[in-house]
Amino acid sequence: MKRIRHAVPVLMLLLSPALTGCWGDDDRGAAVYGKPLAEQLKAAVAETRAAGSARFTATVEYNAPTSTARHVTTGTLDFAHGTSRAELTREIPSDFPVDAAPRLDRNGAAYPLTLATAGTDVYARGDDGVWLHWPQAARKALDPKGEAPVSAHAPGRVLPFGGTLAELVAAAVPRQEPLRREGGAREYAATVPLGRAQDLLPSRIGPKTDSKAYVDEQLPLTVVLDAHGRLLSADVDLVTLLEQVNGSRHQSMQGMPGVTGLHATLTLSEHGEPAGIRTPDRARTADARRSAADVKTRPRGTCAVPTAGLADAARVRVVGCDRPHTMRVFKTTGTSDAGRITPARYLADTCDAPYRRLPAAWKRGAQEPYGHLVAIRSSSFRMRFDSSGKVTGPEPKLAMDVVCYVRTPATGTR
Repeated sequence: MKRIRHAVPVLMLLLSPALTGCWGDDDRGAAVYGKPLAEQLKAAVAETRAAGSARFTATVEYNAPTSTARHVTTGTLDFAHGTSRAELTREIPSDFPVDAAPRLDRNGAAYPLTLATAGTDVYARGDDGVWLHWPQAARKALDPKGEAPVSAHAPGRVLPFGGTLAELVAAAVPRQEPLRREGGAREYAATVPLGRAQDLLPSRIGPKTDSKAYVDEQLPLTVVLDAHGRLLSADVDLVTLLEQVNGSRHQSMQGMPGVTGLHATLTLSEHGEPAGIRTPDRARTADARRSAADVKTRPRGTCAVPTAGLADAARVRVVGCDRPHTMRVFKTTGTSDAGRITPARYLADTCDAPYRRLPAAWKRGAQEPYGHLVAIRSSSFRMRFDSSGKVTGPEPKLAMDVVCYVRTPATGTR
């Protein structure tokens, strides 16, 4: 009896870890996997942030029958300091549908674009290496609709770099127990309201809406967490959203003719590794609100670079012509009535001859042909017909502003 009494505690010590299942590797994700299924994805967001940092890649793909266009963003996140830094790129194949390509971005968008965030502020690196500082007040003043890159990717609720699928993960609802993957990772089949995904699309495709279809429709979202319960990837098929946009009769929803598929992904890696993000140097930083100027009001000879992060062709930052710049204005004009000619014809009549007469120094190293901005102020093409079918009434009117400039490399030309 005495031997048995001593054997029992020894046996319990040997077996208790196996019986409880709480020791060893299986305990790594307890903060996430120990919660009810409905709470696990929300907990995974918190666990990801608790890691302190991560690398990320966010991709939106636009699929046409013969080609695929992509927006790709790669960068680093520092949750501990609330900062991020990322590079935005765009890939548009030559055979991508011609009517859809211009709608992937606002007029004036340029790639690659480097953005950084710190707290609630955003920084955008210009073509000349100068960073523009975009606090909330500047974004609200120059981009009231929140459509520019500096607004779309301002710090989000989940990541210090906004406008990614991570925002959807936080709102997603798992529909079944996750699949177990090798190494302890888990894959979730979840759903999220279609309207939540609208922020992933370029603003030119269609406006945000609260229509019943957007509220009720659910999108399938696949989410993968690592053994610790941290976000590894998210994947969503947005074809339902594409159908809503392409099928809309709303006059401001332009759709994407020729695009048949829409897909978004997000991957995170290197959790907890040193981020090494530095806030842009003050000596190389300018205030966005004070720096932005309307190029239509600038005189001949003005040198400038785009207002980084705004993606507005009419807004520029004026610099000295001995400094790096990408444009040099040689003609600024406008008309309240261009008559019967088209904007393209008016542009040619206005700028072709002055461009040919420019000094050789202005064109040295420049790209051909010259660049231009045409801003339509108003148009009137109402026509009346008499009983015989003859056109009567006022002549068509077209009011517009035109700016023509030499496209210079951002290396400084005189």
